[in-house]
Amino acid sequence: MASADRVNLRGRVMFVVLGILLVGATLLFFKIQNDQRQSLRASYAAAMEDAVSSRSAHLQVYVNELRKQTRFLAQTPPVQALVRATGGAIADRDGGDTIAAWKQRLQEIFKAFLTANPGYYQLRYIGVADHGRELVRVERQQEGLVVAADAQLQAKGDRDYFRESLKLSEGSVYISNITLNREHGQVQQPHVQTVRASAPVFAGDGKLFGMVVANLDIGPGLAEIMKPVRPGVQGYLANQDGDFLFHPDPGKAFGFDLGQRYRWQQEMPGLLLHNPEQQLREFSRLGEYPKGIETQSLTIAGEKVHLAAGKIHYDLSQPERYLALIYSLPDALIDEQMATLRNMLSLGFLGILLLLGLIMTVMLRRMFAPLEKLTDGAMAIADGSREVELPEKASGEIGTLVHAFDQMLNGIKQQERKLGSLHDHLRQSEAYANHVIETVPQGIIVIDADGRMIRVNNVAADLFGYSIQEMLGLPVEALMPAELVDIHRDGRVEYQQGEPKQRRRMGEGDNHVARRKDGEEFFVEVELCPLHMNDDHHVIATVSDVTQRKLAERELQIAATVFNAHEAMFITDPAANILRVNDAFLQVTGYSREEVIGKNPRILQSGRHTDEFYQEMWRHLNEYGVWQGEIWDRRKNGEIFPKWATISSVTDERGRLVNYVSMFSDITAVKEAQEEVLRLAYYDPLTGLPNRRRLVEQLQHNLKESARSRHYGGLLFIDLDNFKIINDTLGHDQGDALLKEVAHRLQAVLREVDTVARLGGDEFVIILHELGSDKEQAVEGARHVGEKLVATLAAPYRLQGRNFSCTGSVGATLFQGMDVSVEEIFRNSDIAMYEAKKLGRNGLRFFDPAMQASLEKRSQLESDLRDALEQEQFVLHYQKQVDDKGRTIGAEALIRWKHPVRGMIPPFEFIPVCEESGLIVPVGQWLMKEACQKLNQWQQNERMKDYTLSVNISMKEFMEEGFVRQVHQTIEESGVNPSNLELEITESIGHANPEELIEKLHLLRLADLSLAMDDFGTGYSSLSYLKKLPLDVLKIDQSFVRDLGVDTSDESIVQAIIKVGETLGLEVIAEGVESEEQFELLKQYGCRKFQGYYFARPLPAEEFEQSCVPCPEEADLDVAGV
Repeated sequence: MASADRVNLRGRVMFVVLGILLVGATLLFFKIQNDQRQSLRASYAAAMEDAVSSRSAHLQVYVNELRKQTRFLAQTPPVQALVRATGGAIADRDGGDTIAAWKQRLQEIFKAFLTANPGYYQLRYIGVADHGRELVRVERQQEGLVVAADAQLQAKGDRDYFRESLKLSEGSVYISNITLNREHGQVQQPHVQTVRASAPVFAGDGKLFGMVVANLDIGPGLAEIMKPVRPGVQGYLANQDGDFLFHPDPGKAFGFDLGQRYRWQQEMPGLLLHNPEQQLREFSRLGEYPKGIETQSLTIAGEKVHLAAGKIHYDLSQPERYLALIYSLPDALIDEQMATLRNMLSLGFLGILLLLGLIMTVMLRRMFAPLEKLTDGAMAIADGSREVELPEKASGEIGTLVHAFDQMLNGIKQQERKLGSLHDHLRQSEAYANHVIETVPQGIIVIDADGRMIRVNNVAADLFGYSIQEMLGLPVEALMPAELVDIHRDGRVEYQQGEPKQRRRMGEGDNHVARRKDGEEFFVEVELCPLHMNDDHHVIATVSDVTQRKLAERELQIAATVFNAHEAMFITDPAANILRVNDAFLQVTGYSREEVIGKNPRILQSGRHTDEFYQEMWRHLNEYGVWQGEIWDRRKNGEIFPKWATISSVTDERGRLVNYVSMFSDITAVKEAQEEVLRLAYYDPLTGLPNRRRLVEQLQHNLKESARSRHYGGLLFIDLDNFKIINDTLGHDQGDALLKEVAHRLQAVLREVDTVARLGGDEFVIILHELGSDKEQAVEGARHVGEKLVATLAAPYRLQGRNFSCTGSVGATLFQGMDVSVEEIFRNSDIAMYEAKKLGRNGLRFFDPAMQASLEKRSQLESDLRDALEQEQFVLHYQKQVDDKGRTIGAEALIRWKHPVRGMIPPFEFIPVCEESGLIVPVGQWLMKEACQKLNQWQQNERMKDYTLSVNISMKEFMEEGFVRQVHQTIEESGVNPSNLELEITESIGHANPEELIEKLHLLRLADLSLAMDDFGTGYSSLSYLKKLPLDVLKIDQSFVRDLGVDTSDESIVQAIIKVGETLGLEVIAEGVESEEQFELLKQYGCRKFQGYYFARPLPAEEFEQSCVPCPEEADLDVAGV
């Protein structure tokens, strides 16, 4: 049996050794295989990270070169020269070259640049004006470089790059997103991957004039960046929205331009691209691009892949814009390469294992011979024998084992002798320990590993209200409040399972809430100490009742917290002498503790409150024990401030006064905020005058006062006559300065009891108080004030070093008592003001009920005009223009209104209403459209193709910002030849802004239009001013023609006008010719073109065309029936 056991032992050892070798070899095999896999993966990852880093830098250099080239193009001389030339309307003021010449030079530069840089395929110079219309465009087409003709230049105001470029500062360049190029709204075939760069161009006055835009085919650059890193590694490129610009599947690239979006967030969910905002701002400040690269492993579509991704930032001013470069390595690719290596390692390790097994078999057979003899000796010792034969040649560990057997026999004998002595000693120790536990003043509880109490002293039993027998076996959580049971149990388990050091540290004192048997909760201090007995982990808990101490500490803490709060506090004795102050008191008052301790709080008094105020405060405090309210005090530096104070009296247990406690807060900021809210709610921020809300409240108050006193009051409504012109021409800052000066002048004229307010814009209202009980006296008083206001406002205003005139129209109305409402008073004064404007402005007008009826009639007419515009009730009549032979050479288009009820309404009734209401602009646009369509029809008629058609342009229509563009658009839509179209303007148009008038006239002349000055001689134009205007025709006003042959002064004026026209090389047309005598006199004076009832009245289009009979005898004028 022993022999069999020894053989079995040898086999087990052999099995264990071989098993260890097999496990070790297997672990080594897998470690080597894993290391190789990690190395291979790291190699791929490094290659992908290097590719992300290097190719990101390559693209940034690519984009920076684009930015540099675009900025260079924007700074070329023709670009700036075009800014100056366009500002001069025709030619560069410095070099004298025309706009066309500079455009040609810029076109040559663009062509040379495109020739030298084949990657660029389009360059443009775009102006801000006219909805971003192109000024120059050169592009690469199949047939070569092509310069766009003027008619092909387009407006680009709706493009993203145009709008973004408007925000740029000088020297900046906007880089667009990468998209597929579009031609006429369709994606170009084959696809051209495009990025646009735009550099702003500023005029000399710092205003944005336009921008240079370069289109670059970035496809070759992207192809270079996306070259394969290694076989099997897939590359992706996406924009900041995640849309793919490059994809292994070409059909998914630029899907957002082709109607189907493909994004990396969909294909690679979980991929993170990291660049913290702080890092982006830091790199933006340093002028560098961040180079953060993220590597991640994800499972995509059931396949594990390894990703390397980075953001390519190419615009430091907008760090949120970037391209995402991503490389993907499938885990399956690594598995394929590892398969061969795994087979080679398997064969090698199998051979090594076989060799080691053979060697270990031989070694173990030799090692176990002495050990088997030692085993026989051990079995004898187990049977009680003390005479054992041990191996003679035992060395090493076996020799040590033989010596240990001898030591063991001697030790057994000694242990048997000591056991009796130790048993007696343990009984004495247990008795002593029980005595100590029962005599200590704290409760002692021993808790086993299951959390049950296995030993409790009497102090603990009394503390918790149990008997010792009741506590034994109970879980220690029975001594805890219900809401703490789970928390305590988890903490106990964690404590018992911790390391020994941790248990000793956790045994330090701590405060807890405990529960007695009757449910009462109280504070305890617990100290824990680990106790190890027979591999059992017990805990000794020492418990003390600290309820009274805890309550005292809480009271002290509350008192300290309150006294050191943010509110200022001080405590006085019953005689109101300061005993203690907190830091907040010192900060608010500016005093030190030494300066206020022992002093009476009256040292803070500001003097704003009366003695009666303080007497009432003390009476309330002594009666109710507390007082609260607002007090104004004085700081140490003398500054008076408001505070909100609460004063309380403190008494002892017998009700005797012990202290006064005062708490207060500085409410200066609250008061200032209230005042600011009041100012914003009731006062105009520009002028400081009361606003509409405050004005209405004041007027309501005045009405009540008037009702009580039966005295009249007055309201003056003021509207500045030409404020809009000054505001538009000089700028809003000068307009604001003018409004402030007007407010100052109004306040200077009025009495203190009167009120002046600004309603908004250029409207002011004045309330006159106490004008007396006599109505005539009140009218005279209001008239006196109103005339003073008119005179004061008419004085010149000094703006930008020059004098400007800005008069006011004033409407006045009276009120007495509550007979009229606030709204009615406002309406009456507003009606009177408009009547003052109608009578020539710069005057005063009192309200009359007839004005209301007139206003209602005008309102109805304005409403009918709007309906007429919508329902096409307007028609055009045409009045002939003839030469000195009486032959028809053209006509003037005159508008008529065919009202469905009132019939034909003459222009003098509705044109003024159109002017005042602003309807003149849409009406004028309709007239222009109709006239162009009619002229286009005439140009298709052989006998009428050379006729000129004149169209009147109102001042308001001409001053519209988009007037020139509107005229060009109408001409283009109608297809008319503009050389036969003549626009008539009046002299008054140019008085507001001569520079703008001249600029617009030049732009109209560039469109081949004829320009005429209508009603010449009725205004105040000087010859020097007239020379600057690019006119073709002067029209003599009919007021001078009417009295020819009767009034010699009119004859002199007419001759002078004809002479002026000859001198300036202008044609002259006489209007209002109604007799043969006038016709003959005008021919004698040298006039060659005429218009008037002598030749024909204004006719509808069909009748006019029938009257233009083509015959050689047309010169024989027949005026019968005219």
